[in-house]
Amino acid sequence: MPPRAARNDEKALCSRRAAGVKSASRTTSSPIALRISSEKGGRASRGGALPKRAVNLFVYGTLASQDRVHALTGRRFRRLAAELAGYERVVPRRDYPYIVPNPRGKVRGHVLLGVDPVSLAALDRYEGEGVLYHRRRVAVRFGAETASCQAYVADPRLTRSRQNRKGR
Repeated sequence: MPPRAARNDEKALCSRRAAGVKSASRTTSSPIALRISSEKGGRASRGGALPKRAVNLFVYGTLASQDRVHALTGRRFRRLAAELAGYERVVPRRDYPYIVPNPRGKVRGHVLLGVDPVSLAALDRYEGEGVLYHRRRVAVRFGAETASCQAYVADPRLTRSRQNRKGR
């Protein structure tokens, strides 16, 4: 994530109310899938591309705060507790949390349901999407069920530079 001063400036820019875009949902027989709309139409970002419809977003750090998300997007999203397998959460001293792939790891967080493209763009700016983090498609668990959503994963160059500073 960007330095705190830059994030505060970004927060001020993003705090205006985002225009609402209704999400399209698909019906399935699973109770979780009824709440977690399919995102086959929304692809994870590559080079700043935004999906054309709402997506579900796994959050695990500063965006796990409903107040922070509201300040950035002007919206409150329904959310469900979830677990992301295959990643680990790293919380450096005096820095923001991030996740990195780890086959044995598990990260607890929440899935924000139906994040519209305008709100997603505000969250992308806040997270430094494409520079510090990359929004990727991941599979999360809700009890015994699994659903696809997106999550911000740390840029590998960021994690390597932090490891080098630690002398690893």
